[in-house]
Amino acid sequence: MTQATDPESTRQQHSDTDETAAWAGDVLRDDADHCRLLQLMQDYEVSGLMRWDLTEDRIVYSPGLLELLDLPLKKLGPTIHDLAKWVAEEDRMKLIDRLERLRMGRERTVNVRARFDLPGSRFTWLQIRASVAEDNEGNPLDILGLFEEVRPAASELDTEDAAGELLRTIFENSLDVILLVDLEGNILDCNTLACRQFGYERDDLLETPFSDLVSPSMVEEMGSSLVEAFLTGGSSMEYEARLKDGTLFPIEAAGVMNVVDGIPQVLLNMRDISHRKQWERDREHFLESLGLMQRFESIGAVAGGLAHQFNNIFGGLLGHVELLQMKAKQYPELQDTLDMMADTIDQASGITGQLSAYSSRSEPEIRKIHLARLLQSMHSLLDAVS
Repeated sequence: MTQATDPESTRQQHSDTDETAAWAGDVLRDDADHCRLLQLMQDYEVSGLMRWDLTEDRIVYSPGLLELLDLPLKKLGPTIHDLAKWVAEEDRMKLIDRLERLRMGRERTVNVRARFDLPGSRFTWLQIRASVAEDNEGNPLDILGLFEEVRPAASELDTEDAAGELLRTIFENSLDVILLVDLEGNILDCNTLACRQFGYERDDLLETPFSDLVSPSMVEEMGSSLVEAFLTGGSSMEYEARLKDGTLFPIEAAGVMNVVDGIPQVLLNMRDISHRKQWERDREHFLESLGLMQRFESIGAVAGGLAHQFNNIFGGLLGHVELLQMKAKQYPELQDTLDMMADTIDQASGITGQLSAYSSRSEPEIRKIHLARLLQSMHSLLDAVS
């Protein structure tokens, strides 16, 4: 039975092979070695390769191997012992011993599995197949190694490995941004959300100084103590973080110190609080509006009480004016004045009625008025008091 092949996967595989083949053409000694390496690549379908130059005792790594280990070249180093320092202690001496036997001609090929412990509590298992290239006299010149990532058997995972794998899963799937930073501000590791939050690719973020992720004002204020400022003893602090494009946004962070191989490291847990800050602003605006409404209600209550008191007073005044009108019929010159007083009291009573309506939030009474008559009555009133 034949298995269908994904065209996109095939194109990617050819791309990786072409890139490594171009690298191989630059570092291998002759066409025979080049063809031999290409055959190995085709046989094992891998691009993680190294060439150990035994004459100069120097290792050259393929781009595929750097990508497989997710390490920059400067961290790997040029010697076999530099490479071996990334191998787990229980596998390190075994790998070095097998490669030394290969270099001394005691073995023709090596096929060994080793665990590589990488920065940020990451680790991976690699299958390493290596063989020696000799000159015409049978002297070893180079050792060619192929590295392939493999999944370890359950028996090879001890409790510590299983815990490490669980922690890495939690680290990568955390709902918060997590960064591992040294005291100099170098980012040693980051989770997927950190890359997405700040707008970087993973490799770019690991090469970015931590100070580039913080507002310039905080960098200026803290100086060389920037990372220590996040050691808050378990409590969190708020500050302005900076995206790759320079945009600032509020974030909450807490840091804890850890020492690995004698090197202090700070694990930073961060959370974007833009939505919370917006909610706080909306809540403050709502409380201000609520306070204003409560003040209006208080004013309305006071206005209602005053209107009630004034209505009582106006009622008494109007009663006395009406009594005067009844007794002043024989004094026509007073009748007009008493009529104007009655109209004025009626108008004042109407104003207090409006205050009372406002305080009780009742529907206002709408009625037609004779504007000319109203103006005339006001004119007469003004003449009377002038």
